[in-house]
Amino acid sequence: MELANKAVQGAFDQKPVFKGLCYIMLQAAERKEQEKGLRNLKYPTEFLNFLIVLGSISLKALDLFRQNLAGMTIRTIRSISEDAINNPDLCHENVARFKRLLDSLHYKGPVVAMTDCTILKSGLQYSTNLGCIVGSTLDRNDCKIETYDDIYKKISDIKQRNAIAKYVRVYVLQVPLPRFPPVIVALIPTGNDSANKILALHQKLIDIAADFELPIISIRSDGAAAEFQAQNLLQSIRTRNRVQHRNSRYGINFNCPVFPKVGPIVRIQDPKHGKKTARNAAMSGARLLTFGNSTVRFDQLLTLSFQENSIMYKRDVIKLDRQDDNAAYRVFCSKNLAQVLDGEKGLSSEFRGLFVYLFVMGELLNSYLNRNITHYKRIEMAITAYFFLHFDLYPSYISISKNFLAMQTFNIMISLVESLVLLIKIHRDYYKNIPLLPWKHGTESCEHIFGIS
Repeated sequence: MELANKAVQGAFDQKPVFKGLCYIMLQAAERKEQEKGLRNLKYPTEFLNFLIVLGSISLKALDLFRQNLAGMTIRTIRSISEDAINNPDLCHENVARFKRLLDSLHYKGPVVAMTDCTILKSGLQYSTNLGCIVGSTLDRNDCKIETYDDIYKKISDIKQRNAIAKYVRVYVLQVPLPRFPPVIVALIPTGNDSANKILALHQKLIDIAADFELPIISIRSDGAAAEFQAQNLLQSIRTRNRVQHRNSRYGINFNCPVFPKVGPIVRIQDPKHGKKTARNAAMSGARLLTFGNSTVRFDQLLTLSFQENSIMYKRDVIKLDRQDDNAAYRVFCSKNLAQVLDGEKGLSSEFRGLFVYLFVMGELLNSYLNRNITHYKRIEMAITAYFFLHFDLYPSYISISKNFLAMQTFNIMISLVESLVLLIKIHRDYYKNIPLLPWKHGTESCEHIFGIS
């Protein structure tokens, strides 16, 4: 009664979510008295928005809230959303939703595309919305169902052809500015994709973007071999115009294609994945990284991890997790670099190669991730790494196959330099009124999407 009196007095007028909760619980109580189900409850807009936000933060929190109070399941929320993907393929319909968002915000600047792949819990089921079997790597037309008797026949055929998807590939579009949400435009079940298959998907996305005159500035991935090769193939596509930065004196020729009605597109490797790649190269025993008369070795990092007040944990080195973002950050952070200097004693010959490696590679990756430096400084940091890494110009100096980075790692690092320079040039020439935030050009949104799925 006291709660009701407070409500009558207007105590909850500024609490629309709480009022919505009370309204739903009242409906639920009335349905229970009438021995009716809880379907088709009328949810106030503010309370529904609260449930959507809660579900995006934590599915477990949403489920706990629903079980103890009231609310929708995440499946129901997705089913009533106007922007929920009904067709998981890369199609005009899904990109149109993203374009509609941009038009509603009157945004005319560049957007970024990103793709990633993750393991899928294998399984086949019939989708009433799509009218086909989902969970297969076959084309949707090959999985169409005309009658219910076809379901079991089609599932048997998919199994016989060994076409059950093991992975799912996501394509995401996003405005590379703060507070813009990532938008999923495709969820494609797949097997082990080849570079040519991924390239075909990239080209399909670009063709759809051209129909909407959507200016995609970059296509990003996490450096997986097939994805990186697909990006290289995309960069080599011949177009009438190209963005180019050339300096014949220093052997620099950075360029990317300009697609009609889309604009220039740069390939970008995720800088945080690049940091993990650089860390793993130092930890690997496959090659002895040699710089001058000093080397980069596992035991050097092990020694640092055991020092008093070490920024690194022992688990960063011993039985390490090679996909640990925080461990990669600690290896390249300034405190670890200061530890290599060993205070007043300065830099010992034992750690000279490690210091140079951590500094140069850290600067390259920091040129993307640092939020407090100028673009001129970013180019300076990246180009320093570019020239440092080109030991392949001096084959008599060290053995590239034994004492240098693996070719895949080398190519990823060089591509990071090239992409940064081209990004800055493209923003200057094409999007000068839109700020460039390089740290927004990664695949972190894909990781978050996989995490909450």
